[in-house]
Amino acid sequence: MATIMSNTTRYLCAAGYLDTRFREAVLRELTRDPYRGVAPSAGDFDVVPVVRHCLRARRLMAYRDLLVSLVIAAGMVLDFWRMVSWLVVLGGFVWFRHSRRGGPVVVMTLGVLLMVKVPWLEALVSGQPVDLGTMPVGMSAIALTLVVVAGFRVRSGVILAKRLRAGAAAPPVDDPRLDYLARAQHGNLTLSKRAFIGWGEVRETWPAPGLEPPEGTDVFVAPGVLEPTSPLLDHARPVITVTEGARCYRRVVLQDDEIIVTAFLRADGRYGEVVVTVLPPVADDYRLADLLPRGLVKIARGALSVRREELAVDVLLAPLRLVRLLAPKARRPDVAHDYGARLSVRELGAGPLTCLQELDVQRQVTQLRERLQPRTRLTQIIPEKIH
Repeated sequence: MATIMSNTTRYLCAAGYLDTRFREAVLRELTRDPYRGVAPSAGDFDVVPVVRHCLRARRLMAYRDLLVSLVIAAGMVLDFWRMVSWLVVLGGFVWFRHSRRGGPVVVMTLGVLLMVKVPWLEALVSGQPVDLGTMPVGMSAIALTLVVVAGFRVRSGVILAKRLRAGAAAPPVDDPRLDYLARAQHGNLTLSKRAFIGWGEVRETWPAPGLEPPEGTDVFVAPGVLEPTSPLLDHARPVITVTEGARCYRRVVLQDDEIIVTAFLRADGRYGEVVVTVLPPVADDYRLADLLPRGLVKIARGALSVRREELAVDVLLAPLRLVRLLAPKARRPDVAHDYGARLSVRELGAGPLTCLQELDVQRQVTQLRERLQPRTRLTQIIPEKIH
C-alpha cells in the first residue's frame, strides 16, 4: 500500500525541480558516496522521495541542457557574433542580479549593441555590402534557447501540479541505496561534525543537576563514522571507526505546526544537561505545488513566475552543466575519509522564522526551562504537544 507523503516531504521534492543548488547538494551528499552517513529525518519528513525526485529532475534538466547546448552550437555556426552577443547579454544580466552596479549594465548594453549592429560591423571590417540574410537565423536561435528553458520549466510545473499535489503517494523503494537511506534516516546514532545535525540550530543549552530524563527516544551522538559492525552500514570498510565515544541523549520532540523544537537531555550521575534545537518550516519558495492551479496555461503561468531570473542562468550555464554531468569527478577507492553526515536535507530546505513563529519558539523554550527544574519530569510539559 502506497504511503502518502507529508507536506514537508512534498515541498522538498518540489525543491529538486525549482532549485539547482538544492538538487545538486542533495545528490552529492546522498548518492555519490555509498559509505556516506545519513542525517536523521526530523518529524514526519522522508528523505527517500526527495532523492528520487532529485534524480528525476537531474535527468530532465540534463535533456534541457543538451538541447540548449545544441542550439547554442548551431547558433555559433550560423551566426557566431550574434550568439556570442546574446551570451554576453545574459552574463551581464546575471551579474546585475547579484551586484546591481553600473558594470553589468555596461556589459548588457554592449551585448545588445553588438547583437543589433553585427552585420554593419562585419561589413565595415570586410568592406563588403551589408548582408542581413543571417539575422533571422541568429535571432531564431536566440529565441529558441529561451523557448527550450521555458518549456522545461513548464514541464517541471506539470510534475509539481500532478505528482506532488496534496495527498500524493510516495514512489516505491526499488533501489539498494534508497533502501539504505530509508533505514538509516531513522537510526538512533548520528555521526557528523555537527552533533545535532538534522534537528536545526542549537537555540539554548543549560546544565540541569539532578535531571530525570522522561520517556522518549534514546539517541547517540558522536563525531566520526559508523563502526564496521553497525547494522546501518552493511558494507562499511574495516578501517572505519568512531573517532570519539558516543554520548547518549534522551530526545523529546515538541512540534508546533511545521516548527520542530527538540530537547536533548542527558543525565550522568548528578550532572545533567539540556540542549534545545529549533528546526524552521520549509522555505516558501518550495511550496509552489500547492499554489499551481489546474489547466496547462495556468500551470505554465505559475511555473514561469517563480525564479524568473534563473531562466537566463539556465541558458548561460547549460554547456558547463552538461560537461560537469558527463565528466564526474572520480573517487580514489583506496582513500578513507570521514564518512559522517555533512548536511541535512531537511535543514537545507528550511526557511527563516517569521516574527510570530520566533515568538512561539521563545515561548516553548521558556516553558521548557521553567518546568525542567531539579526533580521535575518533562512529562508535565504540555503533553498534548509531545510526539
